[in-house]
Amino acid sequence: MKRNEEDRQKAVEYLRSILNCGDTIYTEVLHVSRSGMTKEIKTLIARKNEIINISQAVAKATQNKFSNRKCVRIPGWNMDMGHALVYDLGRVLFPSGNGKYTINRNGDPKPETDGGYCLNQSWL
Repeated sequence: MKRNEEDRQKAVEYLRSILNCGDTIYTEVLHVSRSGMTKEIKTLIARKNEIINISQAVAKATQNKFSNRKCVRIPGWNMDMGHALVYDLGRVLFPSGNGKYTINRNGDPKPETDGGYCLNQSWL
């Protein structure tokens, strides 16, 4: 296994150990490129009265770059890149959902099968 894939798997395992379906990932844009085509987004979680920056693990798990600002560097333009980043993270951590979490997306009462919707996102 290549080193990058090992690092990615370690990041995924770490994030699975601290995140559950239904958790909220807080996002903050710290930098936007001049062209607007790249954003640097900090990802945070709140645990036991503590704020934890999980950006490095998120960058590795989603195969994005980790910037000097300690943020996830994500390409994209003209869309909610915070939501896109958290959606991608959910798909990596919970590829088929978790079989229990239900959000009633489109009125469907069955457990969520798209892991992208297992995590919530909120802007700071």
